Amino acid sequence: MMKKSPAKKNASAGAKKLDALRKKIDVLDGRLVSLLNQRSRIAQAIGRLKHRAGGALYVPERERDVLARVRKRNRGPLSNKALESIYREIMSAALALEGAMDIGVLGDAAGVARNLFGASARYVPAGSPSAAVAALCAGRWQALCLPEAAVTAACAELQTGRLRACGPAVNGVVVLVRGGA
Repeated sequence: MMKKSPAKKNASAGAKKLDALRKKIDVLDGRLVSLLNQRSRIAQAIGRLKHRAGGALYVPERERDVLARVRKRNRGPLSNKALESIYREIMSAALALEGAMDIGVLGDAAGVARNLFGASARYVPAGSPSAAVAALCAGRWQALCLPEAAVTAACAELQTGRLRACGPAVNGVVVLVRGGA
């Protein structure tokens, strides 16, 4: 009988370790899917309550709080930026379960909008700044992403409190939502 070479023994041991680690990941993936579905069912219940109360689907302050908690709990090795990206997608999917998450997008704001609201939101191109502001005020969208230069079209609505900015501009794009904080 032929003896295995040391290189083949090491390769075989390495393959066994790799298999064992992959099985651990498979178990964790199963737990993550279960937890994400539990979270999603709770989001659906929240959506029903918001709908009955006439509340806004998208609440930027809540999103900021969730992301701040995630950053505070993060001990690595994932970066805060990576976790924020993951959580934006989780929240995007949850908001889509709560109701249609339509985001108005004006000009070249689409890329920033996608990074902010995730893959589960629907992005609706806006024709002009004034038409976009009118559509947001009418409730056709949960938010409007527009270039900073176009914000002047929303000045009157911002001054009256019908619209508000979600925060500072991100890469030259401002996000507006209806109502006060």
